[in-house]
Parts: sequence; structure tokens; C-alpha cells
Amino acid sequence: MTDQDITYSTIEHDYMQLKDTFDNHKFAYIEKLTKQYFIEGLCSKDYEKNNIISMVSSSKIQLREVKGLVEEQEELIKSISIEIYELEKKNKEYEIELNELLIKEEEYEKRYLEFNEKLGNVKIMDELCNKVKQKNDEITETMEIIENKNENLKKMDVTKLETDLYDLQIRKEELCEQERNLSRIFYDDSLVEMYEWYLNGLQFLNKLFFCRIEEIKIKENNLTEIYFGIGNLSVVACIEDRKFIGAKAFYLERNQDLFDSLVNECVFINDLRLFMCKLPFIISKEK
Repeated sequence: MTDQDITYSTIEHDYMQLKDTFDNHKFAYIEKLTKQYFIEGLCSKDYEKNNIISMVSSSKIQLREVKGLVEEQEELIKSISIEIYELEKKNKEYEIELNELLIKEEEYEKRYLEFNEKLGNVKIMDELCNKVKQKNDEITETMEIIENKNENLKKMDVTKLETDLYDLQIRKEELCEQERNLSRIFYDDSLVEMYEWYLNGLQFLNKLFFCRIEEIKIKENNLTEIYFGIGNLSVVACIEDRKFIGAKAFYLERNQDLFDSLVNECVFINDLRLFMCKLPFIISKEK
């Protein structure tokens, strides 16, 4: 029995007790009034039978009026009880909705903090990209100058032009070297961050699911292949320019569809970490 049912039962009990008390008072009032009319009729010199009939009729009318009032009060108490029950029921529903909203608010706050943390990393990457772009613009400008110099080569002193060309080539090499250094710093930082996370993650997966790292290959065009095994299954994950571009499983007998679906999902959101965390659950279904 809910709190609303208990409250409604209490109201019904109070109403029945009030009704019994009212009926007792009504009966006493009618009895007293009837006796009074009867005595007055007996004491009157003009006592007639019609007076008695009139007295009884008047009493019946008053009784009907009293019954009408009682019925009105009963309906009023019933309607009030129903309204109270409905209001308490709605209040309970509002409390449940409020708790759900509070839980959602906590989830949104957590996502907001995670978003701010990722936003800070994005800003650092944007700064490095802007520097690389600036160096590319300088190289482009230098190349335009070289082309202009070559066009005017016949009109100027050949020796001086060769010297200027040599200086420009040296300047070009310096700018290219600076660009390579910036790219190397950016890529090395990414590799360090990825290596630390994958090392810690694989240690955790090795303890929990007996996941082991077998080999890491770094190829051209910033392509990295990570080979790791879980039980008898071998998996290779491919990363290119900090992007998870795909994975392949060897000796996978069943659940190939689940594996492909997981790869597509993680490639779409570019999240190798999620792939590594969910993969053991797919492998466990092979057993």
C-alpha cells in the first residue's frame, strides 16, 4: 500500500466517523423536535388531527432538507479526497522526473568537463598547424621569388644571380628544415602520448583479458601498425597521422560481423582506445 492509499484510507475513515456523529445529532434533533411539536399540539386548545398531520409533514420536509445537506457534504468530502489523492500522485511523479533530471544534469556536467579537456588538446594542435602553415607560406613566397629571379636571369649579372640563387636555396633549405622539425615535434609528441596510453591500456587488458602486445611497426607516411594477441587470436590495428584507419583479425572463427561493426564504429569516431576496450568482449564470445 502506497502513501497515497494510506492517506486516502485515513480520509475515508474520518469521513465515516463524521457521518456517524452527524447522523446521531440529526436523530436526536428530530426526536426532540417531534416531541416538542407533539407536546405543543396536546397542550393547544385547538388541537385537531390536521395539526398533527401538518407537524408530521413539516418534520418530513425538514428531514429531507437535512438528508440533502448530508449528501452534499458527502459529495464534497469525496471530491476533496479524490483531489488530494490525485495531487499526491502527481507530486510523486514530479519527484521521479526531478530525480531523472538531476541524474541527466550530472551526466551533462561530466561530458562538459571531458569536452573542455579535449578542447585544450585541440587548441595545441591548432597552434602547431598554424605554425606549419606559416612556414609553408614562407616557402611558397620564397619559391615565387626564385621563379621571378629565373625569369629575369638574362637581364641581370649572371654571377650575382647565381649568388642570390644560392642564398635563396640555402634559405629554402633552412625553412624546409624548420618545417620538418615542427612536424617531427608534433608527431613525436603524438607518438609519446599514444605509446603511454597504449602501454598502460595493454597492461590493464593483459591483466584482465590476457591481452599481450606482440609487435609495433612504424612505416612510411606516418603509418603505425600495432600487433597484439588475445588467446589464440591475433589482431593488427593501423594508425595513420593520429587517425585510426582500420583493423584486421586473424584466426577469427565466429563473430566476424561483430568485429567488422566494431571496427567501422571506432574508425568513424577515430577512437582506437574504444576498439581496444570492446575487443575482449567480442573475443570472449568465441569461446
